[in-house]
Amino acid sequence: MANVSLVAKLTEVGPEDYSGAPFILVSIAASLLVGHYLMIHPSKIVQEPSATIFIGVLLGLFTYFTTDNPSNSLIMFDDRFFFKVLLPPIIFTAGYTCKYIHFFSNFTAISLLGLLGTFINFLIIALMTSLVRKACPEKLHPIETLTFAAILSATDSVAVLGVINPAEHPGLFGILAGEGILNDALAIVLFRSVGTTIKKLQTVGGVFPVLDADTTSELLITFSFTVIGSVGIGIFMGAASAYLFHWLKERDLEMDAKRAISILVIFAYSTNMLSEFLECSGIVSLFVCGVMMSHYTSHSLSEETQTTLLDVFETLSHLCEILMFLSLGFYWVHSPSGVNRCYPLLFAMLFIIMFSRAVTVVVICALLRLKFGIRHMIVMWWAGMIRGALAFALSLDASVTTAGKNLISDTTFGLVIITVFVFGGSSGGLIDYLCIPFDEDTEEDIIKRHFSLSNWFQRIDKTYLKKYLGGSRPDAVAQNPHPHLRYGYSPRRIPLLKAGSRSAPYSSV
Repeated sequence: MANVSLVAKLTEVGPEDYSGAPFILVSIAASLLVGHYLMIHPSKIVQEPSATIFIGVLLGLFTYFTTDNPSNSLIMFDDRFFFKVLLPPIIFTAGYTCKYIHFFSNFTAISLLGLLGTFINFLIIALMTSLVRKACPEKLHPIETLTFAAILSATDSVAVLGVINPAEHPGLFGILAGEGILNDALAIVLFRSVGTTIKKLQTVGGVFPVLDADTTSELLITFSFTVIGSVGIGIFMGAASAYLFHWLKERDLEMDAKRAISILVIFAYSTNMLSEFLECSGIVSLFVCGVMMSHYTSHSLSEETQTTLLDVFETLSHLCEILMFLSLGFYWVHSPSGVNRCYPLLFAMLFIIMFSRAVTVVVICALLRLKFGIRHMIVMWWAGMIRGALAFALSLDASVTTAGKNLISDTTFGLVIITVFVFGGSSGGLIDYLCIPFDEDTEEDIIKRHFSLSNWFQRIDKTYLKKYLGGSRPDAVAQNPHPHLRYGYSPRRIPLLKAGSRSAPYSSV
């Protein structure tokens, strides 16, 4: 199904394929209600992603007994639909709602964990996977271990973030949230770089490439150009949108909400398409574009437009996240390959991702000399072991042999289910058991530290960039670029403000 266009998928279905549509809508509504209940009455065992997957399983079981060909259902997990439709709104919203004062005040820690940490994770997983690749009859080719490592480098810390109160632990929450966003982007770039390298060397040699120095150098070159190009495209498109709306505001030509939102949506999707057309990462470009729009473009919009725009992006993102997890549960029942995975490899890979995350956390904390205690490090280790829908979608899009692809996708799906339900489900009890002390830094302390570390950027930003791109005064923006948000996150993404209440929000995939 991965090599069938999305338009064909939607136009080739007949009336019988829409027979389950009402039940899909009911499942979405049920997921919304369950998520709302868990936000008000949080559970130490059940988190919103795992509850949504379970609802998807129930939907799959229902269609199994009532539909002749449930594998053609519109809810069936499809990697192209995931990357083209579901993931872009989620990543863009993460960038647009990111409170950059927290992001950049913890920039060193976030960068090392999200960038260097992901790369260390990738290397350890690749090395150890090469040692266990013969655990199953369908042995992985040495070059396929790189693809597998890139897939399993994509973490999903949403379950742990859901039980951490950002008001009590702003440092830990901000670092994990920022790391999750950068990890998603870098894992996709690593995966694309490995795939591009394999295809390029296959074209040159006509055979499956060998993992040697030439392959490694080609991979590093491809990775570097992809990152630089993706970030550059995101900055350019974000700056273009900021300049346009600032130019209109200066001439009293401000747009109404519906036209302004339409233009910004076009900018966002154009960023994704331009980046993909130039063989860069649309996801990285979308996130950077979202940050640029939040910092500059939003201040050239009316208050009504800002509020409506945020509501639109948040709604799209939330619905995409629900569809994503429902699809995982549905796939669990109707897997085309019957989910015949190799259990020795499955549990070997589970140990590998646990070990690689532990090494990564220790190394990064040692480099940073963070004042985090062992309890904070345990939470960071626990959050980094969870794998989500992004890892599974990458496994379905892998440029490997058919046997290798089936083995990788089935093993990845098993890891997703185990980590989401076991590690994600036990995260609430873990946080309570550890009794993590409150952070000493307050919101004001974070802001003061940020300005003391980045006065040079603030001067450039105020003197040059905001002159042409728009934006409020730095001190006003520092408090919050979106006045109706606390901590830079929507009410759905933060704990309720009554005692003992903790939300279970989605975050990056």
